[in-house]
Amino acid sequence: MITANNITYRFKGLVGSFELGPISVEIPSGKPVFWIGHIGSGKSTLARILCGELTPDAGRIEGLNGTSIYHHQSVVDNIFPDLSVGEHLRLLGRDGRSRDVLADRVLSEIHDISNKYPDELSGGQLQLVAFATITLETHSLYVFDEVFNNLDHSHAAQVMNSIRRILAENANAHC
Repeated sequence: MITANNITYRFKGLVGSFELGPISVEIPSGKPVFWIGHIGSGKSTLARILCGELTPDAGRIEGLNGTSIYHHQSVVDNIFPDLSVGEHLRLLGRDGRSRDVLADRVLSEIHDISNKYPDELSGGQLQLVAFATITLETHSLYVFDEVFNNLDHSHAAQVMNSIRRILAENANAHC
């Protein structure tokens, strides 16, 4: 269980200021947690605090010590531009045998684009490839920020099924 207690964060920018909190949240192992809110309500800020990218002004986070964190936010940052989708996924495995097995499992879901390069893909296809890369890694906390952007209804369901599979394969994971 990851617990955030009375987290506050104040951001002062050139355009204005933003204040988050105080907010408290519990993230149980093995179950996905979704934050839904209006634009500017602090969802991404809270995600960045949990990932360690921002330090809260006040409050306490427990359960993150030694946690391996994957933060999915930028599609372009996660994809190698000079590799095909298949090459990209095969490159990211942990060792030769597991890399091929895991990449083949992922490619079975997105096989239609395995020979394409990033500049040949739509925004939704890029999003799927970026998401697929995380199934090749094991972490204890996965933070998906705007994971359903650019996806139609059927592909969003595909990503949700992959999140369920991640949790089923790693009972100690937090999403």
